[in-house]
Amino acid sequence: MMIALALLVVSLWLLAGLVTWILVTMMPAGLPEPRPDQQYQESGAAMAPGSQTPVVRARQVIISGTGATVTGLFVYNSTPGPGNAPVDSITRSATDPFGNTVQPDFTAYGIGGAYAQLTDGALNFQGTASQATPAQIFTQDIAGFLDFLSGQVTGGDVQSEITLQSRQASGVSKSQILLNADQIGGVFNMPVVPPTGPIGAPASYTQTWGNDVDRAINSIIATIGNTGIW
Repeated sequence: MMIALALLVVSLWLLAGLVTWILVTMMPAGLPEPRPDQQYQESGAAMAPGSQTPVVRARQVIISGTGATVTGLFVYNSTPGPGNAPVDSITRSATDPFGNTVQPDFTAYGIGGAYAQLTDGALNFQGTASQATPAQIFTQDIAGFLDFLSGQVTGGDVQSEITLQSRQASGVSKSQILLNADQIGGVFNMPVVPPTGPIGAPASYTQTWGNDVDRAINSIIATIGNTGIW
């Protein structure tokens, strides 16, 4: 009886070894095949390009392309397409991907062809689509210098200009405000300093002028001098 039981155990052990050898020999090398719950499953979320997800998060966004390819960032108020130009754009292209005309660089668009644009170190402001040249604020790449231009309605229009220069930038050892226009007019108000000035001095001085700014300012200075404030 004991001999028969021992033979049975030995036979089972040999059978188990044979089965293991067959499995190891016939299976491909490497790790065993993963269970279904361990297998790779593709995400069902939309992936770029063409993503329609409402939120896109990234540490870096790189936009590049050749000169013949429309590249950039375009923001639309409704469904993008021909005839629906973007409300904001960052691009070097002349059109958006649907053929709508856009301005280069950083541009925010208004109504009727109006836009504000940051390009080449200058701020441009276009009032209407028909405006010949936009108003500008720029530095001309000069430290201590800032220039304001009104823009032109038509090609024959004459712009007005205000130039601000620091003392060093002016080249004349004085900081300057330069006005360039056909006519300079307005109301000049100068409060009395100190408020408790001499008896009989008015609370402020007001001078309205048309073309002669120097005469108006000189008149105010003369009036102040006559009251003994200066």
